[in-house]
Amino acid sequence: MKKVLGMKVEGDNMKIKEYKVNIKDKKNILIGMICIILTIVFFSYSIVVTYDSAHYLWLTSIFNRSGFYDWDVIRGFFFPACIKICGLLFGQSIMGLKVGMFAMYSVMIITTYLIYRDVIEKEKIAGNKFKFFTIILFLILIALNPIIFGYYHTLLTEFMAMTFSIIGCYLSYKWININFENKVKYIIFTLVFSILTCLAWQLKQPYVGTILFPLIISTIISIIQKFNKKNILAKIVTVLIVIISLFGSLKLWNYILRVNNVQFKESRTSSSQFSNSLIDRRFIRI
Repeated sequence: MKKVLGMKVEGDNMKIKEYKVNIKDKKNILIGMICIILTIVFFSYSIVVTYDSAHYLWLTSIFNRSGFYDWDVIRGFFFPACIKICGLLFGQSIMGLKVGMFAMYSVMIITTYLIYRDVIEKEKIAGNKFKFFTIILFLILIALNPIIFGYYHTLLTEFMAMTFSIIGCYLSYKWININFENKVKYIIFTLVFSILTCLAWQLKQPYVGTILFPLIISTIISIIQKFNKKNILAKIVTVLIVIISLFGSLKLWNYILRVNNVQFKESRTSSSQFSNSLIDRRFIRI
């Protein structure tokens, strides 16, 4: 009798395993099909080049010289540097730019999926029907959203800002439960937040919020969840390091501009007046 029951239980377990494997296979096939469709659709559209795009391309040409005395002071170096890197890696052509933009689009899609996986799948807050419905919404509202999709085909800083914002949200979500107890993760996350914040500023000044704001919000949530001295100290130290790194990067960049005899003019635009008053007068004194 025991043997019969044992064989029955073992058979039921095998069926459950086979069922899970079938679901996993179907899920992988679905993800693969979505990736192929998104890739085909992405490369079927051409890149839009605007006046500002041409300005960034001109800034890219400055990297070919030994000095950049005529650099536009209200533009950071990061976006022109990314265009330059795309040219070196994928060729100095429209297709080379498109491959680089597709890489940023892919990072955004993958990071969004990681958020979905960690929040919905791992937390087990929804059934299979809701998960399928979430994937459909993801395709409609994010992956193939005309506004988002359009910006990923326009040679401006906005598409990189969107990728940064998704990365900032995902890292901040993971950051909530990290403290001094896991020193390696704590140091890595602190360094990543610092680097991304500095790069976001160099991409375009307002984009610093794509990393800094989610970090501050997750810090507040973490302190509320674990209100103890050790956790409070760990979170505040990281935020301070990120802010200090940002100010340090501003001083370094403006020092480089000064060394290369870049003129900080206040007559370019209203935004340049704000930029000069904020950067030149406060951070240029070394």
